[in-house]
Amino acid sequence: MWTATHSAGLSIILLAAVISILTIPLKKWAKKTEEKFVAVKQLVDADIAKQAAGLKGEKRFEVVEKVYKKHGYHPIKSIVTGISFLVMIPFLISAIFIFGSSDELKGVSFLFVRDLSEQDRLLFGLNLLPVFMLLLGLSEALLRWRSQKEQLIRYFIVSVVLFALVYSFASALILYWISMNACAGIIFLAARSQDPS
Repeated sequence: MWTATHSAGLSIILLAAVISILTIPLKKWAKKTEEKFVAVKQLVDADIAKQAAGLKGEKRFEVVEKVYKKHGYHPIKSIVTGISFLVMIPFLISAIFIFGSSDELKGVSFLFVRDLSEQDRLLFGLNLLPVFMLLLGLSEALLRWRSQKEQLIRYFIVSVVLFALVYSFASALILYWISMNACAGIIFLAARSQDPS
């Protein structure tokens, strides 16, 4: 891509866009899996509220276990609610290997970033791109899960942890992740406009 665009930054953005498009089926599968789990969890919660109302201790435990068995549910399955993020981890790890130690990016600038192989230090020596990445991630979370508080909180926590982890990474990696988030948001909005339900 670099050869075609003659711009490392633009190549990174295009790479993120291509990967975002190619992973649409994987993200759709993850979303459906999450939605199925949430539906089962709602049934389980309603059943527990109905059958275990006023019960305590061992009696409540027995009723809860019966409800879990009835619906084929186990609390450990709640990890499924983060699967749409988890499926993207291999792509983030790949990006760390690609952009974290790329000699080709040394001294290469893009827009306001002087060196894509280094931290951006755009705001009085502080890194601005990771902050933008965090804000974009939080905005995407609000867009997707505004009505699902548990999901929203989980995504907020993941976004903050990711921000802390990549804050000191190369600008190229942050640009890639920002582009991935932006593409994911555009794809989500396009899909929602086709199916507002």
